[in-house]
Amino acid sequence: MITAIPWTFLAFTGVVGGIIYLHFYFAHNRWRQVRGQETEDIDPSYIRREDYFGQSFRTKLQSWLELPAVTSSDGVRTIQKSSERIRVIPALRLADRAQSDDILSIQSDFSCGAAGNFTREIYAAGNVSVGAGSKLQAVAADGDITLSPEVEVARWVDSLGELRLGRNCMIHSRATARKSAFLDVGVQALSVFAPEITTAPGAMDASRYAASSPDRLQIPPVAGADASALSRMGLDLSKLTPLGPECWIYAGSWRPEAPVHLTAQLVVRGDCSIPASSLLEQDLKASGNLYIGAGSECKGNVVSEKSIGLGPGIHFAGIIHADGEILLSNGVHGESSVGPVAVDAGSWLYVEQGVTVRGKLSSGERVRVIAPTSAQAWRRKHQPAVRPKSGAAK
Repeated sequence: MITAIPWTFLAFTGVVGGIIYLHFYFAHNRWRQVRGQETEDIDPSYIRREDYFGQSFRTKLQSWLELPAVTSSDGVRTIQKSSERIRVIPALRLADRAQSDDILSIQSDFSCGAAGNFTREIYAAGNVSVGAGSKLQAVAADGDITLSPEVEVARWVDSLGELRLGRNCMIHSRATARKSAFLDVGVQALSVFAPEITTAPGAMDASRYAASSPDRLQIPPVAGADASALSRMGLDLSKLTPLGPECWIYAGSWRPEAPVHLTAQLVVRGDCSIPASSLLEQDLKASGNLYIGAGSECKGNVVSEKSIGLGPGIHFAGIIHADGEILLSNGVHGESSVGPVAVDAGSWLYVEQGVTVRGKLSSGERVRVIAPTSAQAWRRKHQPAVRPKSGAAK
Protein backbone atom coordinates (compact mmCIF):
# COMPACT_ATOMS: atom_id res chain seq x y z
CA MET A 1 0.00 0.00 0.00
CA ILE A 2 1.45 3.37 -1.07
CA THR A 3 1.20 6.19 1.51
CA ALA A 4 1.04 9.80 0.19
CA ILE A 5 3.73 12.15 1.48
CA PRO A 6 2.11 14.94 3.60
CA TRP A 7 3.77 17.82 1.72
CA THR A 8 1.52 20.45 3.28
CA PHE A 9 2.43 19.39 6.80
CA LEU A 10 6.13 19.23 5.95
CA ALA A 11 6.03 22.72 4.44
CA PHE A 12 4.25 24.11 7.50
CA THR A 13 6.78 22.44 9.81
CA GLY A 14 9.65 23.87 7.77
CA VAL A 15 8.27 27.43 7.92
CA VAL A 16 7.71 27.27 11.68
CA GLY A 17 11.16 25.79 12.21
CA GLY A 18 12.70 28.54 10.09
CA ILE A 19 11.01 31.25 12.13
CA ILE A 20 12.23 29.70 15.38
CA TYR A 21 15.74 29.40 13.96
CA LEU A 22 15.79 33.06 12.88
CA HIS A 23 14.70 34.16 16.35
CA PHE A 24 17.54 32.15 17.85
CA TYR A 25 20.05 33.29 15.22
CA PHE A 26 19.49 37.02 15.72
CA ALA A 27 19.40 36.70 19.52
CA HIS A 28 22.59 34.65 19.55
CA ASN A 29 24.29 37.04 17.13
CA ARG A 30 23.40 40.02 19.34
CA TRP A 31 24.65 38.18 22.42
CA ARG A 32 28.01 37.55 20.72
CA GLN A 33 28.33 41.27 19.97
CA VAL A 34 27.86 42.37 23.60
CA ARG A 35 29.65 39.42 25.23
CA GLY A 36 32.46 40.63 27.45
CA GLN A 37 31.28 44.23 27.55
CA GLU A 38 30.77 45.88 30.92
CA THR A 39 27.40 47.35 31.78
CA GLU A 40 27.20 51.05 32.61
CA ASP A 41 26.02 51.77 36.13
CA ILE A 42 23.09 54.10 36.71
CA ASP A 43 24.23 57.28 38.42
CA PRO A 44 22.17 57.48 41.65
CA SER A 45 22.66 61.27 41.65
CA TYR A 46 20.07 61.41 38.87
CA ILE A 47 17.31 60.99 41.44
CA ARG A 48 19.12 62.47 44.44
CA ARG A 49 20.04 65.85 42.94
CA GLU A 50 17.55 68.23 41.39
CA ASP A 51 20.33 69.97 39.43
CA TYR A 52 21.79 66.70 38.15
CA PHE A 53 21.70 67.66 34.46
CA GLY A 54 23.51 70.96 34.96
CA GLN A 55 26.15 69.52 37.28
CA SER A 56 26.71 66.48 35.05
CA PHE A 57 27.23 68.74 32.03
CA ARG A 58 29.70 70.92 33.94
CA THR A 59 31.72 67.83 34.91
CA LYS A 60 31.83 66.52 31.33
CA LEU A 61 32.71 69.95 29.95
CA GLN A 62 35.60 70.28 32.39
CA SER A 63 37.10 67.04 31.06
CA TRP A 64 36.56 68.13 27.44
CA LEU A 65 38.42 71.40 28.06
CA GLU A 66 41.57 69.36 28.78
CA LEU A 67 41.63 68.05 25.19
CA PRO A 68 43.98 69.60 22.59
CA ALA A 69 42.70 72.92 21.25
CA VAL A 70 43.42 75.41 18.49
CA THR A 71 43.57 79.04 19.66
CA SER A 72 42.71 81.86 17.26
CA SER A 73 44.05 85.42 17.32
CA ASP A 74 40.97 86.68 19.20
CA GLY A 75 41.57 84.27 22.07
CA VAL A 76 38.87 81.75 21.12
CA ARG A 77 39.87 78.12 21.68
CA THR A 78 38.32 75.46 19.47
CA ILE A 79 38.25 71.81 20.56
CA GLN A 80 37.23 69.07 18.14
CA LYS A 81 35.72 66.08 19.94
CA SER A 82 34.66 63.44 17.41
CA SER A 83 31.84 65.10 15.47
CA GLU A 84 31.32 67.79 18.13
CA ARG A 85 33.02 71.15 18.28
CA ILE A 86 33.51 73.08 21.52
CA ARG A 87 34.29 76.78 21.47
CA VAL A 88 35.86 78.36 24.57
CA ILE A 89 35.28 82.12 24.54
CA PRO A 90 36.30 84.79 27.10
CA ALA A 91 32.94 86.60 26.78
CA LEU A 92 30.20 86.59 24.18
CA ARG A 93 27.54 89.09 23.20
CA LEU A 94 25.49 88.28 20.10
CA ALA A 95 22.96 90.27 18.09
CA ASP A 96 19.47 89.21 17.00
CA ARG A 97 18.99 85.97 15.05
CA ALA A 98 22.38 84.57 16.06
CA GLN A 99 22.91 80.86 15.41
CA SER A 100 25.36 78.26 16.66
CA ASP A 101 25.75 74.50 16.31
CA ASP A 102 28.73 74.34 18.68
CA ILE A 103 28.95 73.68 22.40
CA LEU A 104 29.73 77.09 23.90
CA SER A 105 31.86 77.54 27.01
CA ILE A 106 31.95 81.23 27.96
CA GLN A 107 34.40 82.24 30.66
CA SER A 108 32.39 85.32 31.64
CA ASP A 109 28.92 86.63 30.67
CA PHE A 110 26.83 85.52 27.69
CA SER A 111 24.00 87.40 26.02
CA CYS A 112 22.15 87.19 22.74
CA GLY A 113 19.40 89.14 21.03
CA ALA A 114 15.98 87.98 19.92
CA ALA A 115 15.20 84.94 17.77
CA GLY A 116 18.53 83.19 18.29
CA ASN A 117 18.96 79.47 17.64
CA PHE A 118 21.51 77.42 19.60
CA THR A 119 21.37 73.69 18.92
CA ARG A 120 23.98 72.65 21.50
CA GLU A 121 24.59 73.31 25.20
CA ILE A 122 25.72 76.68 26.55
CA TYR A 123 27.78 77.21 29.70
CA ALA A 124 28.70 80.59 31.16
CA ALA A 125 30.90 81.27 34.18
CA GLY A 126 29.03 84.56 34.64
CA ASN A 127 25.46 85.65 33.88
CA VAL A 128 23.28 84.65 30.93
CA SER A 129 20.69 86.81 29.17
CA VAL A 130 18.70 85.40 26.24
CA GLY A 131 16.55 87.49 23.91
CA ALA A 132 12.86 86.94 23.21
CA GLY A 133 11.81 84.06 21.00
CA SER A 134 15.19 82.32 21.04
CA LYS A 135 15.58 78.54 20.99
CA LEU A 136 18.19 76.76 23.10
CA GLN A 137 19.26 73.17 23.62
CA ALA A 138 20.28 73.64 27.28
CA VAL A 139 21.97 76.31 29.38
CA ALA A 140 24.00 76.37 32.60
CA ALA A 141 25.40 79.42 34.35
CA ASP A 142 27.43 79.99 37.49
CA GLY A 143 25.69 83.37 37.79
CA ASP A 144 22.12 84.43 37.05
CA ILE A 145 20.03 83.34 34.05
CA THR A 146 17.38 85.58 32.48
CA LEU A 147 15.23 84.23 29.66
CA SER A 148 13.10 86.82 27.88
CA PRO A 149 9.50 86.07 26.82
CA GLU A 150 8.78 83.15 24.48
CA VAL A 151 12.20 81.49 24.85
CA GLU A 152 12.09 77.72 24.35
CA VAL A 153 14.64 75.33 25.87
CA ALA A 154 14.63 71.80 24.49
CA ARG A 155 16.18 70.31 27.62
CA TRP A 156 17.19 71.87 30.96
CA VAL A 157 18.14 75.18 32.59
CA ASP A 158 20.47 75.36 35.61
CA SER A 159 21.59 78.49 37.45
CA LEU A 160 23.87 78.75 40.47
CA GLY A 161 22.32 82.17 41.08
CA GLU A 162 18.86 83.51 40.27
CA LEU A 163 16.67 82.20 37.45
CA ARG A 164 14.12 84.47 35.77
CA LEU A 165 11.78 83.00 33.15
CA GLY A 166 9.86 85.54 31.08
CA ARG A 167 6.28 85.31 29.89
CA ASN A 168 5.40 82.14 27.95
CA CYS A 169 8.87 80.56 28.26
CA MET A 170 8.90 76.80 27.68
CA ILE A 171 11.37 74.46 29.43
CA HIS A 172 10.95 70.87 28.27
CA SER A 173 12.83 69.37 31.23
CA ARG A 174 14.06 70.62 34.62
CA ALA A 175 14.53 74.26 35.61
CA THR A 176 16.77 74.60 38.67
CA ALA A 177 18.35 77.49 40.56
CA ARG A 178 20.64 77.63 43.58
CA LYS A 179 19.18 80.93 44.90
CA SER A 180 15.69 81.65 43.53
CA ALA A 181 13.42 81.18 40.52
CA PHE A 182 10.88 83.68 39.18
CA LEU A 183 8.20 82.43 36.76
CA ASP A 184 6.11 84.87 34.73
CA VAL A 185 2.62 84.14 33.42
CA GLY A 186 2.53 81.42 30.77
CA VAL A 187 5.82 79.77 31.80
CA GLN A 188 5.83 75.99 31.42
CA ALA A 189 8.38 73.45 32.65
CA LEU A 190 8.46 69.77 33.52
CA SER A 191 9.72 70.65 37.01
CA VAL A 192 11.12 73.64 38.90
CA PHE A 193 13.37 73.54 41.96
CA ALA A 194 14.84 76.43 43.97
CA PRO A 195 15.12 77.56 47.59
CA GLU A 196 12.39 80.05 46.66
CA ILE A 197 10.05 79.85 43.67
CA THR A 198 7.78 82.82 43.02
CA THR A 199 5.27 83.49 40.28
CA ALA A 200 4.35 86.84 38.76
CA PRO A 201 2.75 89.14 41.36
CA GLY A 202 -1.02 88.97 41.59
CA ALA A 203 -3.37 91.22 43.51
CA MET A 204 -4.78 89.61 46.66
CA ASP A 205 -6.82 91.09 49.49
CA ALA A 206 -4.87 89.63 52.41
CA SER A 207 -7.51 90.80 54.89
CA ARG A 208 -10.00 88.34 53.39
CA TYR A 209 -7.84 85.43 54.51
CA ALA A 210 -6.45 86.85 57.74
CA ALA A 211 -5.86 84.36 60.53
CA SER A 212 -8.87 83.94 62.79
CA SER A 213 -10.15 81.59 65.47
CA PRO A 214 -13.46 80.28 64.14
CA ASP A 215 -15.46 77.50 65.76
CA ARG A 216 -13.86 74.51 64.11
CA LEU A 217 -15.08 70.95 63.71
CA GLN A 218 -12.46 68.81 65.44
CA ILE A 219 -11.52 65.50 63.81
CA PRO A 220 -11.54 63.11 65.57
CA PRO A 221 -14.26 64.53 67.83
CA VAL A 222 -13.64 64.76 71.54
CA ALA A 223 -15.17 62.02 73.68
CA GLY A 224 -18.82 62.67 74.48
CA ALA A 225 -19.34 65.18 71.67
CA ASP A 226 -22.98 65.88 70.75
CA ALA A 227 -23.78 63.78 67.66
CA SER A 228 -26.57 66.11 66.53
CA ALA A 229 -24.28 69.15 66.75
CA LEU A 230 -21.62 67.31 64.77
CA SER A 231 -24.24 66.39 62.18
CA ARG A 232 -25.19 70.05 61.76
CA MET A 233 -21.52 70.80 61.14
CA GLY A 234 -21.45 68.18 58.40
CA LEU A 235 -20.01 65.13 60.14
CA ASP A 236 -21.79 61.77 60.02
CA LEU A 237 -20.32 59.85 62.96
CA SER A 238 -21.54 56.54 61.55
CA LYS A 239 -19.08 56.97 58.65
CA LEU A 240 -16.07 57.85 60.81
CA THR A 241 -14.04 54.84 61.95
CA PRO A 242 -10.63 54.66 63.67
CA LEU A 243 -7.93 52.65 61.90
CA GLY A 244 -5.63 53.10 64.88
CA PRO A 245 -4.84 55.67 67.55
CA GLU A 246 -3.48 58.16 64.98
CA CYS A 247 -5.49 57.45 61.82
CA TRP A 248 -9.20 57.56 60.94
CA ILE A 249 -11.22 56.78 57.85
CA TYR A 250 -14.40 58.43 56.57
CA ALA A 251 -16.53 56.08 54.43
CA GLY A 252 -17.89 58.31 51.69
CA SER A 253 -17.53 61.80 50.31
CA TRP A 254 -17.21 64.51 52.95
CA ARG A 255 -18.08 68.17 52.84
CA PRO A 256 -18.22 69.69 56.32
CA GLU A 257 -20.24 72.85 56.93
CA ALA A 258 -17.74 74.37 59.39
CA PRO A 259 -13.96 74.89 59.29
CA VAL A 260 -12.06 71.75 60.28
CA HIS A 261 -9.39 71.18 62.92
CA LEU A 262 -7.69 67.92 61.93
CA THR A 263 -5.64 66.45 64.79
CA ALA A 264 -5.17 62.91 63.41
CA GLN A 265 -4.47 61.43 60.00
CA LEU A 266 -7.65 61.10 57.94
CA VAL A 267 -8.52 59.08 54.84
CA VAL A 268 -11.70 60.07 52.97
CA ARG A 269 -13.15 57.46 50.64
CA GLY A 270 -14.62 59.86 48.12
CA ASP A 271 -14.52 63.55 47.29
CA CYS A 272 -13.59 66.00 50.03
CA SER A 273 -14.08 69.76 50.32
CA ILE A 274 -12.55 71.47 53.36
CA PRO A 275 -14.04 74.89 54.26
CA ALA A 276 -12.00 78.08 54.45
CA SER A 277 -9.94 78.90 57.57
CA SER A 278 -9.41 75.24 58.47
CA LEU A 279 -6.39 73.92 60.36
CA LEU A 280 -4.99 70.57 59.19
CA GLU A 281 -2.28 69.49 61.61
CA GLN A 282 -2.02 65.95 60.22
CA ASP A 283 -2.07 64.19 56.84
CA LEU A 284 -5.23 64.22 54.74
CA LYS A 285 -5.89 61.82 51.86
CA ALA A 286 -8.94 61.51 49.58
CA SER A 287 -9.71 58.84 47.02
CA GLY A 288 -11.65 61.46 45.03
CA ASN A 289 -11.20 65.15 44.29
CA LEU A 290 -9.92 67.28 47.16
CA TYR A 291 -10.40 71.02 47.62
CA ILE A 292 -9.15 73.08 50.57
CA GLY A 293 -10.73 76.47 51.19
CA ALA A 294 -9.05 79.86 51.35
CA GLY A 295 -6.91 80.90 54.29
CA SER A 296 -6.45 77.36 55.61
CA GLU A 297 -3.21 75.98 57.05
CA CYS A 298 -1.92 72.53 56.10
CA LYS A 299 0.84 71.29 58.40
CA GLY A 300 0.68 67.67 57.20
CA ASN A 301 0.78 66.10 53.74
CA VAL A 302 -2.19 66.42 51.38
CA VAL A 303 -2.83 63.58 48.91
CA SER A 304 -5.56 62.82 46.37
CA GLU A 305 -6.09 60.02 43.89
CA LYS A 306 -7.72 62.58 41.57
CA SER A 307 -7.27 66.38 41.72
CA ILE A 308 -6.29 68.88 44.43
CA GLY A 309 -7.21 72.54 44.60
CA LEU A 310 -5.63 74.85 47.18
CA GLY A 311 -7.69 78.00 47.60
CA PRO A 312 -6.27 81.53 47.92
CA GLY A 313 -4.03 82.40 50.84
CA ILE A 314 -3.31 78.82 51.99
CA HIS A 315 -0.10 77.99 53.82
CA PHE A 316 1.27 74.44 53.56
CA ALA A 317 4.36 72.85 55.06
CA GLY A 318 4.49 69.32 53.64
CA ILE A 319 3.97 67.38 50.43
CA ILE A 320 1.05 68.05 48.08
CA HIS A 321 0.45 65.15 45.68
CA ALA A 322 -2.37 64.30 43.29
CA ASP A 323 -2.60 61.62 40.64
CA GLY A 324 -4.45 64.17 38.49
CA GLU A 325 -4.29 67.98 38.30
CA ILE A 326 -3.32 70.45 41.02
CA LEU A 327 -4.12 74.16 41.34
CA LEU A 328 -2.17 76.48 43.62
CA SER A 329 -4.24 79.66 43.92
CA ASN A 330 -3.09 83.23 44.42
CA GLY A 331 -1.42 83.80 47.79
CA VAL A 332 -0.55 80.13 48.42
CA HIS A 333 2.69 79.87 50.38
CA GLY A 334 4.63 76.62 50.80
CA GLU A 335 7.42 76.57 53.35
CA SER A 336 8.76 74.31 56.09
CA SER A 337 11.34 74.83 58.82
CA VAL A 338 12.68 71.29 58.37
CA GLY A 339 13.42 71.33 54.62
CA PRO A 340 12.04 71.97 51.14
CA VAL A 341 8.36 71.36 50.45
CA ALA A 342 7.12 69.65 47.28
CA VAL A 343 4.08 69.82 45.02
CA ASP A 344 3.70 66.94 42.56
CA ALA A 345 0.90 66.39 40.05
CA GLY A 346 0.43 63.29 37.95
CA SER A 347 -1.07 65.51 35.26
CA TRP A 348 -0.93 69.33 35.01
CA LEU A 349 0.23 71.53 37.88
CA TYR A 350 -1.35 74.97 37.54
CA VAL A 351 0.21 77.77 39.57
CA GLU A 352 -1.60 81.09 39.76
CA GLN A 353 0.12 84.46 40.01
CA GLY A 354 1.28 85.48 43.48
CA VAL A 355 2.40 82.02 44.69
CA THR A 356 5.57 81.28 46.67
CA VAL A 357 6.97 77.78 47.17
CA ARG A 358 10.27 77.03 48.87
CA GLY A 359 11.13 73.71 47.26
CA LYS A 360 9.96 71.82 44.21
CA LEU A 361 7.14 71.91 41.67
CA SER A 362 6.81 68.87 39.41
CA SER A 363 4.25 67.28 37.12
CA GLY A 364 3.57 64.44 34.74
CA GLU A 365 2.60 66.92 32.03
CA ARG A 366 3.77 70.47 32.77
CA VAL A 367 4.05 73.02 35.55
CA ARG A 368 2.24 76.05 34.15
CA VAL A 369 1.81 79.57 35.53
CA ILE A 370 -1.70 80.85 34.83
CA ALA A 371 -3.53 84.16 35.08
CA PRO A 372 -6.36 84.79 37.61
CA THR A 373 -9.07 84.25 34.97
CA SER A 374 -7.78 80.75 34.19
CA ALA A 375 -7.45 79.92 37.89
CA GLN A 376 -11.01 81.06 38.54
CA ALA A 377 -12.26 78.89 35.68
CA TRP A 378 -10.45 75.88 37.21
CA ARG A 379 -12.03 76.55 40.61
CA ARG A 380 -15.51 76.86 39.10
CA LYS A 381 -15.03 73.51 37.41
CA HIS A 382 -13.61 71.61 40.39
CA GLN A 383 -14.83 73.37 43.53
CA PRO A 384 -18.22 72.15 44.81
CA ALA A 385 -21.05 74.65 44.52
CA VAL A 386 -22.02 76.50 47.68
CA ARG A 387 -24.97 74.80 49.35
CA PRO A 388 -27.75 76.93 50.86
CA LYS A 389 -27.71 77.13 54.64
CA SER A 390 -30.38 75.34 56.59
CA GLY A 391 -33.58 77.37 56.76
CA ALA A 392 -32.70 79.54 53.77
CA ALA A 393 -35.51 80.44 51.41
CA LYS A 394 -35.89 78.10 48.49
